[in-house]
Amino acid sequence: MRYVRFLRYFFIPCVALAACTATNGAGTSTTADAVAAGNSCVAPTGVGTAHSGDITQDAVWRAADGPHTITSNMTIKHGATLTLEPCAAVRIRPGVSLSAEGTLIAIGEEARPIAITADDPAQPFAFLTILSGGFGDLAWVNVSHGAGETIGGSGVIDVWGPGSNTSAPLELNARLRHVHIDGSEQYGLTLERGGGLTADSDDLTISGAKLGAISTRPRLAGTIPAGQYTGNTLDVIQVIADEVMTTDTTWHDRGVPYRVGQPNGNGHDFRIGDTAKNAPRTVWTLDPGVVISVAAAGGVTLQSSGFGQPNAGVLIANGTAAKPIVFSSAAATPAAGDWRGLVWTGVSDPADRLEYVHVAYAGGASGANSFHCSPKGGGAYSANEDAAIALFAQPANAFIQNCTFENSGGDGIDLAYSGSALDFRTSNTFTQIVGCNVTTPRAADGACAGAIVCP
Repeated sequence: MRYVRFLRYFFIPCVALAACTATNGAGTSTTADAVAAGNSCVAPTGVGTAHSGDITQDAVWRAADGPHTITSNMTIKHGATLTLEPCAAVRIRPGVSLSAEGTLIAIGEEARPIAITADDPAQPFAFLTILSGGFGDLAWVNVSHGAGETIGGSGVIDVWGPGSNTSAPLELNARLRHVHIDGSEQYGLTLERGGGLTADSDDLTISGAKLGAISTRPRLAGTIPAGQYTGNTLDVIQVIADEVMTTDTTWHDRGVPYRVGQPNGNGHDFRIGDTAKNAPRTVWTLDPGVVISVAAAGGVTLQSSGFGQPNAGVLIANGTAAKPIVFSSAAATPAAGDWRGLVWTGVSDPADRLEYVHVAYAGGASGANSFHCSPKGGGAYSANEDAAIALFAQPANAFIQNCTFENSGGDGIDLAYSGSALDFRTSNTFTQIVGCNVTTPRAADGACAGAIVCP
């Protein structure tokens, strides 16, 4: 699928120049001249105010006292609040960070934005971090030339939760509205360890990021607000799926693909649902239009406690004819079998649904065999279970309908169980499938007898 790259634009702090780039309330970019006409900020003069050391009590940084220069790592301590006035200009020295254990309030106005940038644009600051227990409330703020920290995977703005990426409660500890992040050495925004954005976050713009717009964990991806995430080296939401997702999550169409797995292969094995016996259900919901690209050899697994057991992982992917949901390869030049596909290890949940879903370039090596009947006949079992979709237990219903399967390196839909063959052929479309469109399951007694239909 082809994506149109929007015109890349760069941010220059509005307090310094008369013309700047910003976003309007609808989330679309406005021209520099149009913004300049309504920008009432006055460029600061003089040396401004230098800041060092932690903030231990409430403080207000006034626009008239700017520019405010942070000269060494600074933390807003628990119980303290730092407030930035509209039009405030904040400059941060190279490699220096601003962290909030307490509260950061930076509420600008459309005509009076706040600017947080590197003191020297050629030498980026480290990051602006909202830590667990803290809170960041940013509106009409432009943040630029950050993520210069040498540790990989940092964002210009980092949001951190209380603990591990899988089990700790979500902590929605940042509110971003009409925020523009530009010029990142790594990512624009990172969401880590259960830290996410509030539901009323909106109109986030990220451009000029060298590794991608956003880096997130699977269960935090649902907190990403509407906005613009193009004009980066990679226009993707990078999902690092290195731990099991056990929190119900909805991924929304944000205009760019969700990429599961980093280019180096980290976090490409996306697993949904706990494998403990009688584990609670974890529901993963995809909105129409969502595009998911999976890194090489990666896959998506809906887990259960074992074969034949109810699945704890549930997938609801209801696309439409006009806005299908897409699973595809993350490769620059995709090929059949690039990634493993979608796998249900146990009995699908009655809520599972795939409607108008397009699955392409899957069917990579699964490492499993002998679960369905071989098309060779003669009672032979399968040589492998490589498929775009593999079902290792008879599903409750034929929950995959009006879907398209293309360029699978194995089968299309693999009925890898002993039981009845449900109708997955009639409404689905199969194109360039190496194996069978839909495989034939073993009989209930485990035998393979009679003629085997393929495709």
